[in-house]
Amino acid sequence: MISVLLKLFPAIISGIGLTLSFPKTAWWPLAFIALVPMMVSLKGQSTLRSFFIGFTTGLVHFTSLIYWLVPTLMIYGGLPAPLAILALIFLCVYLALYPAIFCAAFVNIKTGPG
Repeated sequence: MISVLLKLFPAIISGIGLTLSFPKTAWWPLAFIALVPMMVSLKGQSTLRSFFIGFTTGLVHFTSLIYWLVPTLMIYGGLPAPLAILALIFLCVYLALYPAIFCAAFVNIKTGPG
């Protein structure tokens, strides 16, 4: 378990960095360097592992960014807490597919012919 977390540490750092670059924390300069750990960790990885690295980055980022949906769905949507949490999980998994697909495509890009 710890070895898996160590391998995904750059992805987790990138996800946290992206979230911290949003206006509430006002650390906007992080937006320019937040993805660097994730991109560096993609070097020499397979497509599937790259997908998982991007998925981890996206899941950490979106879960820590849109956590506020749970109380909003409970108060204004009338959803019970377990259903609101499940909705947040599904949304975060869906949104995490975007950086995951990007990372998988990124490692498959070949520069130049041959």
